[in-house]
Amino acid sequence: MFDKKFVFSFLVGTALASSLIQMPAYGKMTKEEMASEENCYNGIVGQARREFSPETLGLELDMDEKSSGLQQQVDQFRQELAKRDAERAETLAKEEEALGSKTQEIKKRLDAIEKDLESQLAPYKQAIEKKRPDFDARRKEHDDAIARLNKEFLSIDRGLRDSIECMHLATCKNPHLKAIDAIWKELMGEDEKKIEEIKTAHQKQYEGEVADLRQKKNGAVDQFGDFSKSIAEQGSADEKETMASISSINRQISEIRRPIAEQINRIISNRVLEIISSR
Repeated sequence: MFDKKFVFSFLVGTALASSLIQMPAYGKMTKEEMASEENCYNGIVGQARREFSPETLGLELDMDEKSSGLQQQVDQFRQELAKRDAERAETLAKEEEALGSKTQEIKKRLDAIEKDLESQLAPYKQAIEKKRPDFDARRKEHDDAIARLNKEFLSIDRGLRDSIECMHLATCKNPHLKAIDAIWKELMGEDEKKIEEIKTAHQKQYEGEVADLRQKKNGAVDQFGDFSKSIAEQGSADEKETMASISSINRQISEIRRPIAEQINRIISNRVLEIISSR
């Protein structure tokens, strides 16, 4: 239906402007007088609309009838766009689910390979941990012996001490750490050697498969990213095209409704002026 607020505003404005010569200047009127005048003109506009309601109603119905088909096209465009958006969202969700399933399978296989390695290494790691208390005890003995030597060393003549220290530093770097390292290798050397051998053999055995699995995972993630981007671009282009079509149809609706709305305005406006002139 035609916008009643627009017609009302237009008619009141026309009536007031056309009758300014017949009414006191607003600047010389009290608020009560201004309110009374406005109520009067509102009543006039209402009277004019009632007198011509059958004729204007017919025009409004004609206007709605002529534009209804186009409005249906607008509604259909919006519904189809919403449907396509929903379909795209559903497709994207399925692809995301497929990606999750594929990457989960790859992760399970990689975890199984890692678990296989850990199971082979476990006996030797456990052996090292069992020997650690023995290592700690022997290291403490060594530390205590070094402390005693240092105490004795500090008690000798300063010049001789400096000479011995220079010779010692020239022949080896940090002998204390070397001794500790020797104790560790004595206790743990065979186990550590076996661990490195197992790691090397395991890497050779599964290196190709692990690389292939990681490549597949990265490829699947990249493929989903490209697909997601394509869906977003397609949706954006679809929306842009649909909104352009809707805008075009809305312009056609405006072109149909405008002359009829102007005709209704003229009918009511002329009657308003007639009523004002007769008073």
